[in-house]
Amino acid sequence: MKLLIVESPHKAKSIGAMLGGEWKVVASIGHFCDLPDRELGFAPPEYRPTYVLDPEKKGRMAEIAKLAKQATVVYLATDPDREGEAIAWHLQRQLGLKQAPRVKYQEVSKAAVQAAIAAPGRVNVRLVAAQEARRMLDRLAGYLVSGRISELAGRKGLSAGRVQSPTLRLIVEREREIRAFQTRAYWSISLDSHKGDQKYTAKLVQFQGRILEQFDIPDEARQNEILAELANASATVAKVECKPTLRYPAAPFTTSSLQQDGVRKAGLTTDQVMKIAQHLYEGVDIDGQQVGLITYMRTDACALSVEALTEIRAYIGDHYAPAYLPAQPQVYKSKTANAQEAHEACRPTSILRTPEAVAPYLSSDELALYTLIWKRTLACQMAPARFDTTTIDISAGAGVFRTTGSVPTFPGFLTVYDDQDDEETTKVSKLPLLASGEAVPVDKLYGTRHQTKPPPQYDESSLVKALEEHGIGRPGTYASIIKVILAREYVSLGKKKKFAPTKLGEQVFDLLDGRFAFSQLAFTQQMELDLDRIAEGQIPLQDVVRRFHEALEQELTQLPSGSARVIASDHPCPTCGKALNKIRGKGDEWFWGCSAYPACKATLPDAGGVPGERQPRSDRTGPARHAGDACPTCRTGKLVKRDGRQDGKAFLGCDGFPACRFMHWL
Repeated sequence: MKLLIVESPHKAKSIGAMLGGEWKVVASIGHFCDLPDRELGFAPPEYRPTYVLDPEKKGRMAEIAKLAKQATVVYLATDPDREGEAIAWHLQRQLGLKQAPRVKYQEVSKAAVQAAIAAPGRVNVRLVAAQEARRMLDRLAGYLVSGRISELAGRKGLSAGRVQSPTLRLIVEREREIRAFQTRAYWSISLDSHKGDQKYTAKLVQFQGRILEQFDIPDEARQNEILAELANASATVAKVECKPTLRYPAAPFTTSSLQQDGVRKAGLTTDQVMKIAQHLYEGVDIDGQQVGLITYMRTDACALSVEALTEIRAYIGDHYAPAYLPAQPQVYKSKTANAQEAHEACRPTSILRTPEAVAPYLSSDELALYTLIWKRTLACQMAPARFDTTTIDISAGAGVFRTTGSVPTFPGFLTVYDDQDDEETTKVSKLPLLASGEAVPVDKLYGTRHQTKPPPQYDESSLVKALEEHGIGRPGTYASIIKVILAREYVSLGKKKKFAPTKLGEQVFDLLDGRFAFSQLAFTQQMELDLDRIAEGQIPLQDVVRRFHEALEQELTQLPSGSARVIASDHPCPTCGKALNKIRGKGDEWFWGCSAYPACKATLPDAGGVPGERQPRSDRTGPARHAGDACPTCRTGKLVKRDGRQDGKAFLGCDGFPACRFMHWL
């Protein structure tokens, strides 16, 4: 009997059906040992981790050990990533195997599994070291910092994770940027015209020989001046420029891009995307046979195998006109630093399994995700889309107006898949045929008021993109990072599925910010690069863990002392100049008070973790405020009339509550 050990029972069932009677395929069910629960599990200077067996998996490991003794050979076929490599290494130690054959495959298909078994390797101890280093770094941040954060926040069970903290930073800083945003108005001037039945609009881009920038028409008065000067001017075509443009398909899916499009286009969460992809990878029951539908979904590479490229190009040739097939295969390079280019992108195991063919065997969500993967893989090897883009400049008095139109001449890959959001896709507009010097009728000349908008809150798709850009964690961990900060109630998801920090999240962020390097984006990115260097054998794990541990011990001494209700700061008191304290009031609301109290009794409202502006006495007691007025605290909200919950007394409050807590009793 030959024994093959994988991670999941579902995959064990799929592969067991492929290999036949002489094989026994069993699952470890993921990690079965870890650092101890109630202690750090390692110590300087050696930083050698101590592992304990999961009590719930002792029975499972006893069964596997018994089978291993009966087997002529034991193959370790855990997932082809760092976590899978660590599980294989633990299995080797737990079962007392000296050098068990290590089997890696990118897809759960009979050919791929048999090829991997025919050419096994060994457990890569460098990848194991990188996984061990990551685990110890996470344990240090969690054990040494989380307890102190809980004490200072006055709430048990808080955590300060090595990757969740910079993720929280992204969300908090974006929210504070939105709150601090000052709306600014500006105007634009347009000209409506037509030729025959075809109407079009041009925008003023130059006036009196000067190219207009966004805020060059700052108010209605300036708009009216320009309109008055152009009112009686005749219009003629000054220039017509027409040129062909190409739009190329996006690369096949990596873990990150799969999660982004799964959220944007399939309406799934990142957690759902990864769970569904795992199921599609491990195998689906199709007419009584377990079939892996996609290759491994934890990947940062854009490469496709020669076999896959051959099959995809043949499919395009059979189902589309010759113009849709490029002369040579499209080759893509990953944008991710230190991407594992030996891996493949996430693709269908066979392009011949169309979404229509597998639809009867999949749930609606599974089919939606599989369809995205199938279409993007097919599209990445199709010809680019072609457009004719026309730009027309119209001269009218001292002004030059411009209009642009884009017309598709060949759809190319867009026949199958568009990687942009619907709202991002360029609107196709056809312009009439106009010649230079041709007179243009002025149907309407008018101005439009615009207003600058704050940056948008993150949704799951844009947050995943930001995590990748800043090198926070690895794509395979994005879903779990988001899950953790939601479970900790550091952030919330609104009706439009946008992330907003909670009061607790901002409080934790303020305690970490400026005190712990691991909460900084650049530090976290460098740490991921160090883990990659460990995996490549360039540096020992002890150097990375020791450096992090020593810095963390030093940083812990900088945490504020005192009660959980008073946090010292460097912000100066506007009255006496001494330092302000951030104080938690009786109702758990934060405000700022002078550290020289009672000699100085100055107080300020809390404005997103920093001292707000002092409110004049009239703001609290006088009758000067009215519904619809601008909020005097945040300046972006409007005042609305409300009734108090207990006494029913009327007051004005900001419509930005709870982010802004301005109140004015009537």
